[in-house]
Amino acid sequence: MKFSVLALISALGCVGPVGCSGQEPVVPGSQTTAGEVAAIAGTYRRATPSNGELVLSVQGESWRVSVSAAGVPNGAGTAADCQISALGPLVDQRITAIVAPAETEDGGIPGDVFQNPAGALVLVVGDGEVRIIEETASGEACGPGLDLSGTYIRD
Repeated sequence: MKFSVLALISALGCVGPVGCSGQEPVVPGSQTTAGEVAAIAGTYRRATPSNGELVLSVQGESWRVSVSAAGVPNGAGTAADCQISALGPLVDQRITAIVAPAETEDGGIPGDVFQNPAGALVLVVGDGEVRIIEETASGEACGPGLDLSGTYIRD
């Protein structure tokens, strides 16, 4: 099953020239204003349960969530590092993002993985932090033993 970002935004009731917030959106079809983009977009890091980096940026009509995380230390059983990228709308301080193709120097997720969806992330955006509160991406796109969830603090 493939997910359409516009269908997801439409289902959330945030379509129109002024989005959900009543202010002119900077991301068409969403509630994100220019001030919110400046406050939210950027790089965030976590130290536990393993090192990780999360980057939020606007891409078209969505937010791109790029996450890179190390495996939780477990001796010879430590999972390999993983990088994923996901796209989704920001609604009421939450981003529900579907994993999207992302080619990187170190690999990434090629488009052919998307014959079967490679998972999703649910993030809560707060003051200077982002929390991944739900994720089905690491097991599908990264492999067993990797945990992307947790709190990432803005650089």
